[in-house]
Amino acid sequence: MMKRFITILLFFTAGSLFAEDVKVTIDPLTFTAPKDIVNVPVTSPMRKAHWQWKKGDQVADITFFAFGPGQGGDVSSNIQRWFGQFSSNEGKAESARVEINGIPITFARTEGTFASGMPGGPATPLPNQALCGAILETKNGMIFVKMTGPIELVRDHEKAFTEMVRAAAK
Repeated sequence: MMKRFITILLFFTAGSLFAEDVKVTIDPLTFTAPKDIVNVPVTSPMRKAHWQWKKGDQVADITFFAFGPGQGGDVSSNIQRWFGQFSSNEGKAESARVEINGIPITFARTEGTFASGMPGGPATPLPNQALCGAILETKNGMIFVKMTGPIELVRDHEKAFTEMVRAAAK
């Protein structure tokens, strides 16, 4: 009886170790979360997904947005808006455009004091923050993927973020 209980317990424990990947599909792409991602319930109808990386009491948020063909503004305006959410980022704001499988992707990154808050509402200044973002131009409209959080945490996960975006476009 005890052996059966232990076998059942091991089965359920092993099952939780091999849980399904966290994914979000934003037509036509599917993004698969890198390891150690926490899936957060979406609280805004504009968001398609919200993920987090956590380290102690630090959190880096990854948010996904898509508005459909011809909506959401142009790439340059969005990148400049993202950069405008950061002050004291002299020389630390950069963007680069690549194309993967026919999908143009503009990556952006900056560091400084982040004005956190909803657009048009009050902003809370958060010092020592970073942004790593991507805008993917698909046939169904643009997909915006944005990671913000403490500088070191964003730097630690920037490579995995970039690989996740690139993998979705392949």
